[in-house]
Amino acid sequence: MRRNLIGVILFSKGSFEQAIFNFEVALQKPMNDSLLRARILLNLSSSYYKLGLFDNAFDTQNRIWVLK
Repeated sequence: MRRNLIGVILFSKGSFEQAIFNFEVALQKPMNDSLLRARILLNLSSSYYKLGLFDNAFDTQNRIWVLK
């Protein structure tokens, strides 16, 4: 959860690459909370979108649907 928060702060400062790194680290941690995982994936997708990496953003959005 800490890495997600760091990613959110970096995202708000426009440091999208660093935010992506932190969101990816957060997703590597085992978690039972599917809602938290979906939020991290949404944050990751938003970061890709801001960088113009639309395919990555779309693929990440699709990973959210797999959680359901």
